[in-house]
Amino acid sequence: MPGAWIFFLSMLGALLFGAYFHFIDVSPDNIGHLPAGSGQARSTFIATAAMLAALELASVLYGAFYLGSLLGGPARIVGPGKG
Repeated sequence: MPGAWIFFLSMLGALLFGAYFHFIDVSPDNIGHLPAGSGQARSTFIATAAMLAALELASVLYGAFYLGSLLGGPARIVGPGKG
């Protein structure tokens, strides 16, 4: 189980770090405050920052659901009338 915690916490840290520096902090890494350059480089940076954030979010959710199943939470979603 320590591996599941390491995975979850590292992905959560990566998500928070990336979201802050790519979308909140005013710096050369912020998608809204990029230094002058080609339009293609700018759009590539924005696209990869968004894809990375989506992948990190998916990883955090996967880790959370996996930890929940290890800790005795519901391992699957049960619809109404099913048990």
